[in-house]
Amino acid sequence: MTEDADKTESFWSANKPAFLALVGLVLVHGICLRNGFVDFDDDTIFLANQHFALSLPEFIAWSFDLERPDTWRPIRDLSHYLDLQIHGQSPLWAHAHNLTLLVLAAGLTMALFRVLGVSSATAAVAAFIGYAHPVQVEVITWVSGRKDLLAASLCLCTLLVFIRYVRSASGHGMAILVVVLSALGVMAKGHLIVMPVLLVWIYLRLRAEGHAQEDKSWFSVGILLSILSLAALFIAPRIASGGVALPAELQREPTQSILLGDKLQLPLRYLGKIAWPADLNHIYFTPRLDIWHTPMAIVSMALAVLLLWLIYEGVRKNDIRGHALAVACTLMAPYMHLRTGVVYMADRYLFLSLPFLALVFVLTVKDFKWWIERADKIKMVLLTLLFTLMVAGSLRPHSAFQDSPALWTRMTEVYPDSAWGYDRLGRALYHAKQYPAAAGAWLRAAERQPQAMRHLNNAAVAAMAVGRNKMATQLLLRVLKVEPTNILALRNLKIMRGSMDDSDKASLENSGLPVEEPTKKR
Repeated sequence: MTEDADKTESFWSANKPAFLALVGLVLVHGICLRNGFVDFDDDTIFLANQHFALSLPEFIAWSFDLERPDTWRPIRDLSHYLDLQIHGQSPLWAHAHNLTLLVLAAGLTMALFRVLGVSSATAAVAAFIGYAHPVQVEVITWVSGRKDLLAASLCLCTLLVFIRYVRSASGHGMAILVVVLSALGVMAKGHLIVMPVLLVWIYLRLRAEGHAQEDKSWFSVGILLSILSLAALFIAPRIASGGVALPAELQREPTQSILLGDKLQLPLRYLGKIAWPADLNHIYFTPRLDIWHTPMAIVSMALAVLLLWLIYEGVRKNDIRGHALAVACTLMAPYMHLRTGVVYMADRYLFLSLPFLALVFVLTVKDFKWWIERADKIKMVLLTLLFTLMVAGSLRPHSAFQDSPALWTRMTEVYPDSAWGYDRLGRALYHAKQYPAAAGAWLRAAERQPQAMRHLNNAAVAAMAVGRNKMATQLLLRVLKVEPTNILALRNLKIMRGSMDDSDKASLENSGLPVEEPTKKR
């Protein structure tokens, strides 16, 4: 065998686990390529973004403008803008872009684990579990999940360059690159303002392993961390001013609005989603208050204390599991929602944390020597079972993002009491020209929110679209009984009058309701 052949075989042996993990991820999540856009931010961020009509210099000026009123994520916006310039509004290629970024993030994750001292096989299994987990579907299959994919890749690049900086003799250029990559990560998604803390955990690991250069003392690294921390403090108010506000129904109703007890439950709820991701939560709603509310908050606080203790013990003993757990918890810290009036929780918040938690899990399993000795004999069976479970678990959430009606149908299955969900389902069905189904969705919304007359009016419009004028008339009269001056209902009645038969006109006149839009005074 030649020297080149030996090198090729050695390279393949060293990187085979990583290659298989990446192929496995593509097979698990490749189903996203058949999905379309959904009216869950895809329309406002990508499809109907009026700023995409700007030239590239004008668009860059707008996207990086700190004074823009919406959420400030210029790197995400630039990514979508380039999508539009390259392939237009193509859901196939937009999803292919997401899938490519997933492979990149997974490759960087395995590289980071290897650099921190983990074997190639362990890094590959941890990365596969972390990114193939059903909870991760939302980020890959939802085009607007691009921000999480971009932020994850930039975050991992920052950590890898930081390690190179710490291990080098000089490396001022790499220090600058750390700052630049960290800034780009924050501009992809603001929750990466925790980057200085992540670098602390990585530095502690390197110092304990003796891989840090002598001149890279706490003073040298401290200057870099101070720069990043000051930048984070500067940008934090701008990041906090954006985000998704709670729907009005959650802000008004004490039984549904977010309470302190709800926020205290978050560590336990996120862990529960990882252990049993059946109730996929791609829409944000707080469970109703029940007898378990306070006990769950108490157990969740105990879990948080346990995690802090495990981090302390792991870092003190230089156990990589302590550092990985610290990174995972730090990445989740912004999602504890200390600021009121923000969303409750979402699957995609776990995206970058989950691979680090998976590493902790895999390393813990490896501690059981008797298990490893037996598992090695049936390694292929276990890997096939793992792959099958991930594929099976991901099929349903991927199908939920197939199109807008599928997404909002799934939402109403998860939250059957949500009027907002049925309203969004009605809109999706109406735009898909499924008018009878749209009317049914709006009627269900009206049942759950009787005081909101817009649901009945929308149902009437859907009924009009299929010529069910009698039903539409009855619905509009129900609106006018509650709101006699409802402009939309009066206008819709006026539109329908030309197609009414004599009996309908008679019942309308005998209703005793004002059925004419009031004239404006000059």
